[in-house]
Amino acid sequence: MKGFDVGVVLESLPFLLRGALVTIQVSVLGLLLATLIAVPVAFGRLSRWRVLRAVTFLYLDVVRGTPLLLQLFAIFYVPPLLGLDLSPFASGVLALGLNGGAYAAEILRGGIQALPRGQVESGRALGMSALQCARRIVLPQAFVNVLPALANEAAALVKASSLVSVLALIELTRVGFQIVSRVLRPTEIYVAVGGLYLLMNALVGSAAGLAQRRLGAYR
Repeated sequence: MKGFDVGVVLESLPFLLRGALVTIQVSVLGLLLATLIAVPVAFGRLSRWRVLRAVTFLYLDVVRGTPLLLQLFAIFYVPPLLGLDLSPFASGVLALGLNGGAYAAEILRGGIQALPRGQVESGRALGMSALQCARRIVLPQAFVNVLPALANEAAALVKASSLVSVLALIELTRVGFQIVSRVLRPTEIYVAVGGLYLLMNALVGSAAGLAQRRLGAYR
């Protein structure tokens, strides 16, 4: 058997890069959705309203207590029974957003609880509304404090995006499967796929580091 064939990787690279572009799109949209979910859920868990706390706790319990793969299947196959068809791309984004949002919400909740309560009280004394306090005082500091943990969650979401391949979405992992079935060189192709995932997560880490430096004024 031949050794590692770099030529196979070079020939397959254009196809892998197209798959990686889909992975980036799914991951970025999933991260945006997760952020939009995490903020209200984190505040919901800290709310004085018992019903709101119960609803957010149920969401967190269900999402964190079931596998992402099962959530993908549920989001893809259940809506058609209700007359709503979601594409594999939309299903993947929704599943990643709902899943990542649950974990990010708990991370953010911890960051909010770690802040001195006197800061919020000072803001209210200056005439700020609860929403203004959250937007101008609480969230900027909480995000800075938990940014490393959120970056780890973002990296985990990028890797988890490979599961969307089970919905027949032509992203990086599925492209790798297709190429392997054609060229029969799994080692070279999977090394290339792994390298692209490493590169994407290195970019996530760099973006998180840049954000932390920019937001350092809120510490």
